[in-house]
Amino acid sequence: MSHPVDAVVFDWGGTLTPWHEVDLPEQWRVFAREVHGIRVDSPDVSQADLDEAHRLADRILEVESAAWTRGRDEHTSAALTDILEAAGIDAAHDRHHLALAAYRGFWEPHTHTDPQVRPLWEGLRARGIKVGVLSNTIWSREYHRGIFERDGVLDLVDADLYSSELDHVKPHPEAFRAICRDLDVDPRRSVYVGDRIFEDVHGPQQVGMRAIWIPHSDIPANQRVEVTAVPDGRAHELLDVLALVDAWLGLAGFLAGWIDAVVGGGGLVQLPALLLGVPGATPAQILATNKFGSIWGTATSSVTYYRRVKPDLRTALPMAGVAYVGAVVGALIGLHIPKAAFYPTILVLLIAVGAYTLFKPSLGEATALRFSGRRHTVFATLTGFVIGVYDGALGPGTGSFMVFALVGLMGYAFLEASAKAKIANFATNLGALTVFIPGGHVMWVVGGVMAVANLLGGYVGARTAVAKGSGFVRVVFIVVVGAFIIRIAGDLLGAW
Repeated sequence: MSHPVDAVVFDWGGTLTPWHEVDLPEQWRVFAREVHGIRVDSPDVSQADLDEAHRLADRILEVESAAWTRGRDEHTSAALTDILEAAGIDAAHDRHHLALAAYRGFWEPHTHTDPQVRPLWEGLRARGIKVGVLSNTIWSREYHRGIFERDGVLDLVDADLYSSELDHVKPHPEAFRAICRDLDVDPRRSVYVGDRIFEDVHGPQQVGMRAIWIPHSDIPANQRVEVTAVPDGRAHELLDVLALVDAWLGLAGFLAGWIDAVVGGGGLVQLPALLLGVPGATPAQILATNKFGSIWGTATSSVTYYRRVKPDLRTALPMAGVAYVGAVVGALIGLHIPKAAFYPTILVLLIAVGAYTLFKPSLGEATALRFSGRRHTVFATLTGFVIGVYDGALGPGTGSFMVFALVGLMGYAFLEASAKAKIANFATNLGALTVFIPGGHVMWVVGGVMAVANLLGGYVGARTAVAKGSGFVRVVFIVVVGAFIIRIAGDLLGAW
């Protein structure tokens, strides 16, 4: 499973601003004419004064071009003040600030933020994902923030860095590590978005970031660097980034739906993905969103199992009804459970269930019920209530635990147990949401992504289980439980 996304970092020029063809020599002619006291729009200028101003402009352009070339070749940075000083500009000159104002006035039409930036950044933050900016630039942080403030998006930036204040430019790995440190995120759970293959794809991939390329800039030939980097995603406009991030998040939901449909326990994929992918969410929001995504998968797999396996509803429905009540009780408990209690509790239960199943090879090969009549119904409803409470309070592994109870304690074959467990699991999800939705705990955008992915995964998983039979379900059960024992134990021990 790919890592969830904690942060998305953006290039600035040509990415957050639309690409423009710019007359680069003219930027410095505008600056130099002001230095010499020649208004840009004045016709009353001697040719000698104009020539002198243009010689100054050519000198500044030469210094700037050399700085950008060093950046591409040696990955060293430069700032506007360094360039002007190297070109012999006196910053104390009484016309220096007028010249800078004219220079910025030249650039102003080319700095406007793309209209898609605000809805994109709002969408990312609604998913609990941080927003960062990392740009190769000679301009200061204050100047860039002024642009973001002018265009009404500064409030959505969690961290921003500019090469003018760093020792290196992109694609040097340290530039990307620096922005990840400022965002307090792991590069492996971060994405970089930009319009240049060398700087914005090759660069971030060196430190483990994923890279989305937006190929809408006509990069001049003298600024291109040939490299074989392949982007992890391609966006034709900025809002496409949201769809790509949702797809990466949805992979966890699809896998969870498939596992949940086959043997239960999809929440053991989905809950860790939410814990890592939405680090700012409260425990109640994590539980509620997990339930909202899961219920769509359990609904789909329940219908598929009912049509193809025909489970006995005389057992399934009473167990589901009592499980619903148990889940409501559990959800009320879950509102007060700290995140720190999630993993240890789940780990202990997984080890017990996995060991019992592994060391009884014949378990679940065929149905051999241990109870009959009233005792069978009572035991089924008791099982439904206990596991319903667990599902409402924590959730991950509910399907697996229910399958285990039906197989190991009641004598069902794995396939029939999975069919009954799905019906009861749908009821427990519904019971938990009865508490979570009125309380406003569901993160609807993230939950929607998980819901679609779970629905597809649940459908495919149920059909796979029916086609392959109980033996296949048992193998998947042992693999899934074993994998998550390793994963959760590793997290608790700090192994990764």
